[in-house]
Amino acid sequence: MSDSHTDDGPLFAYRSLIADGELHGDPIQELAAEKLQSLWHALRKYQPARG
Repeated sequence: MSDSHTDDGPLFAYRSLIADGELHGDPIQELAAEKLQSLWHALRKYQPARG
C-alpha cells in the first residue's frame, strides 16, 4: 500500500464531486476534507499493538 495514492480518500471524493458539478467549491469544506484525508491516511497505516 503506497502513500502516493491521490485517487482515493475523502479529499479525492470531495474534489471529484466538485469536478462533476455536484458540489460548489468551498474553502472551509476543502480544509475539512484535507484534515479528513490526513486522518484517513493515518488510519490506513495504523497497526494495533499485539499483546
